Amino acid sequence: MPIDPAAVGAATAPVTRTWTADDSLLYALGIGAGASELAFTTENSQGVEQQAYPTQGVVVAPVDTAAFDLLGDYDRRMTVHGSQRIELHRPVTVAGTAECRTEVVAVHDKGKAAVLELATRAVGPAGEPLFTSVTGLFIRGAGGFGASAGPLGERHPVPERAPDVTVEAPTGADQALLYRLCGDRNPLHSDPTFARAVGFDRPILHALCTW
Repeated sequence: MPIDPAAVGAATAPVTRTWTADDSLLYALGIGAGASELAFTTENSQGVEQQAYPTQGVVVAPVDTAAFDLLGDYDRRMTVHGSQRIELHRPVTVAGTAECRTEVVAVHDKGKAAVLELATRAVGPAGEPLFTSVTGLFIRGAGGFGASAGPLGERHPVPERAPDVTVEAPTGADQALLYRLCGDRNPLHSDPTFARAVGFDRPILHALCTW
């Protein structure tokens, strides 16, 4: 059975997720923070209070893989991260507990591919909203099931001038092996054999590692 557009609105059962101060340190190191960001990479520097990056919500409450079972039968190996956004209702804490549910928000048929949008909502122990993480997934070769193509989005012409700002963010050759310890164990980012089987020359870095 191909991807089922009727899955829109379906949600997973609540899952309780807990993270520690060590998890926050690992996340910071995984995205490339270092000695110049001691508030995020250490917990005992004098005069520096440990903090968590706002983007850490994506690993505190990732997409529940049970949501994929709601979507029908397709080759999950062909999944590529397409987009990500997060709405913070309060700052992400260094450690904590949250109850999380993932909902299928949208299913679009792009012809040769499918685009899925999944929202994971996290609430605290007293039911207070913490954040909502919305993930867009691009499924290569999974189109043609007859759903709407969805919005095309507004096109913006590229200005004929130099960019206002250029930022270079170097990544380490082995950075994916560290970032995967934050929870994303997809072998696309670590296993050369798996990467070649799904059309890549070698393992690729997690999209969210540079988000």
